[in-house]
Amino acid sequence: MLRILVTDDHEVVRRGICSLLQSHQGWEICGEAFDGRQAVAMTAQLKPDIVILDIGMPNLNGLDAARWFPSSPEVMVASWMSVIGGAHGNGLGIFLTSDT
Repeated sequence: MLRILVTDDHEVVRRGICSLLQSHQGWEICGEAFDGRQAVAMTAQLKPDIVILDIGMPNLNGLDAARWFPSSPEVMVASWMSVIGGAHGNGLGIFLTSDT
């Protein structure tokens, strides 16, 4: 089972992502976080295989939150805007924009 943590400060976006991902057999949403700080805490607690982060969140954005994760989870940082900077240079494995 692939365990996924979804993080976005907009509940409707989180719910939409979770709905899409749950339709795949063998994928499990192990948690939902509303900001980067909660994502860091939940990653330590839940130990997901993949963490999906919104780049623009309050209290700790997705890029900064990813720096706090241990090397074990794969991290996907997503932005719903087309102007992005710094994600690939920070060693993030997967990076999506709304144009992707």
